[in-house]
Amino acid sequence: MKYFKSSLLASMCMSTFVMAQSTPNTQHVRFANATQALQQGFEIQGESFMPGVAFFDFNNDTLVDIYMANGHGQPNALYKNLGNGKFANVATQAGVDNTGYTTGIAVGDLNNDGYDDLYVAAQTTMGDGVNAEDGPDVIYINQKDGTFKPLSASSGLQEAGFTTSVGMLDYDKDGDLDIIVGRMIDMDIFDPQANRTNPTVRSHLYRNNGNLTFTNVTNEVGVGKDFTTWAIAVFDYDNDNDVDIFLGHEQGPISLLENQNGKFVDKTDIAGDISKYGAWMGLAVGDYNNDGLMDIYGTNISDLYINRDPSRPDVMIPPAETWDNPWPTLFKNNGDGTFTDVGEQAKVKAPYEFSWGTFFADVNNDGWQDIYMAQNMAPVGIIGDAANGAGPGRLFINKKDGTFEDATYSAGVVNYGQNDQWLDGRGAAKADINKDGLVDFYLVNTPQADPTDLSKNLAGTGKPYLFKNTSNHKNKWLQLRLVGGEGSNTNAIGARVEIYKDREFEHFMQAQTIEGASSIYSVNERVLHFGLEKAKRVSVKVTWPNGKQQIFRDLKSGKRFTLAQGCAMPINENQLQNTTKLALTAAQLCK
Repeated sequence: MKYFKSSLLASMCMSTFVMAQSTPNTQHVRFANATQALQQGFEIQGESFMPGVAFFDFNNDTLVDIYMANGHGQPNALYKNLGNGKFANVATQAGVDNTGYTTGIAVGDLNNDGYDDLYVAAQTTMGDGVNAEDGPDVIYINQKDGTFKPLSASSGLQEAGFTTSVGMLDYDKDGDLDIIVGRMIDMDIFDPQANRTNPTVRSHLYRNNGNLTFTNVTNEVGVGKDFTTWAIAVFDYDNDNDVDIFLGHEQGPISLLENQNGKFVDKTDIAGDISKYGAWMGLAVGDYNNDGLMDIYGTNISDLYINRDPSRPDVMIPPAETWDNPWPTLFKNNGDGTFTDVGEQAKVKAPYEFSWGTFFADVNNDGWQDIYMAQNMAPVGIIGDAANGAGPGRLFINKKDGTFEDATYSAGVVNYGQNDQWLDGRGAAKADINKDGLVDFYLVNTPQADPTDLSKNLAGTGKPYLFKNTSNHKNKWLQLRLVGGEGSNTNAIGARVEIYKDREFEHFMQAQTIEGASSIYSVNERVLHFGLEKAKRVSVKVTWPNGKQQIFRDLKSGKRFTLAQGCAMPINENQLQNTTKLALTAAQLCK
């Protein structure tokens, strides 16, 4: 393997978090509620437990669109970016208005035609007392004309149980994307008192046969033990130019499946602190300390304080002895195959609320990755105040010294509803929705049941937040869209990008990777965003999924470029958006 060289907060009073005063580190970080950009509005209706969201450009017009999960029996939404600050729901016209019990969403070009396809996962019905299979999951193939068609059952990919998160990766480096499917048991057979002895189910890995058929190779390639899985992260943790798999488990560790020439070796037990049991709900991937190694932020069940009216249905929360570590935390990649829990030192680990979707993003363009996580759990209207397990979500700003500062309130990203109640955040994903060089994000809120009638939802509680970054700093930035070719998958999933200050590639600044899955149930925009602080020009080194490298010198800040494998020159965004929805393949782009 090749590696890149280079006191617990036991209690936090609410007043600590409600202070909205900015500090020098957070004073320029601001977000505005841009949810009104979704024309006709959007609110999750019906029963919903684990809804996700995906940012992707489904029609190749260079503008990022949004696919959203809805409640059981209600149509999902595909909001097309109109380029004028508005989004219009075109799900019905596009043929992706799925009405299943949607959970995870995955995006990738499964047939390497230059257009992203869509995987929409489904869960089972909970509370009906039956170990049900309400699927199946559906793969939608992009028809390159603004529409999608579901892949037939003969494709070989059949998932009809309880799917959670889904990821895409080229584990065997044959140039096409394979699929990893996270799975959960039906909650109707889940025993919260069973500690670590509940029924489990293994996640599935499907190999892409290259003709839109898939083969289940889970056992053949050694994917994992039987743990129930909430979250998936797919990235190259040891910088050896293959993609590894991390699975966040309920009543289990974060499993590390190391890719060794297309076979996976379970390294969890010797991977350090990620082996500690928790209820790992979300996994974010990023290099928080700029040492060239990808670190992990894991969200968790936390100390879920719930005061329950005995007349209400039970909430299935396992006892505290289920976990070694119940709190969300930051795991530092040590570069030797192990991870260390540095959450206390970094000030991002405390008895926060139940946490879910999460991501790294440089929201103030200072060259250092910040952290966001969604929070709460209210399946039957239990959220009210902090004592009952509620919270605002968290935005942590990187202080560049290994620690973070909570900017949730001062930045304006508190997840609060129209009726003065906490909302129940689940899926979360990031994107630059208007290409202004600032990272925005979407937060999914699952509806809360009306305490007086559990068959109904409280109005407004299923509305999302689209947070638009309005920060007023003057820091520089660079955005890169990668397109693989010459044997790499077109999405370039697994590619590594390094930024340097100089033309000689001697002064390393930061690194990112094109990941195939992270957060929970959700998909970040695949365009890489680099904050550069004061740097006006930088040089870029790309290691493509097939191992080939390219360098691009003196890229100007304040721009978005497309880097296509084999193309000698970067493609300016203005060139690309003036084409007629060109297929994003290297062969097309290099012309």
